[in-house]
Amino acid sequence: MRDAILLACLRAVVILVPSYTAAWLSGEMVWTIPTLAAAASLASAIRPMNDSVRRVDDDGGDGDGDGDTEDDVGADADPDGGES
Repeated sequence: MRDAILLACLRAVVILVPSYTAAWLSGEMVWTIPTLAAAASLASAIRPMNDSVRRVDDDGGDGDGDGDTEDDVGADADPDGGES
């Protein structure tokens, strides 16, 4: 719970400090919206260090590691049942 609050505070600082700085330095609100958008996209990229998601690329194989699917197992066999 404490880590979530710290992460939310960090994201808020990343968004608010550049936005208020742009408004204060320029004296116009026209620069705050682009700054807010850029800071929000940066803040959304902030993740906890232990928030790892394992993504597995499924190649469609049958899981035995030889690269063929179950449908391909008998594809090389002679349809007549004889030897070549």
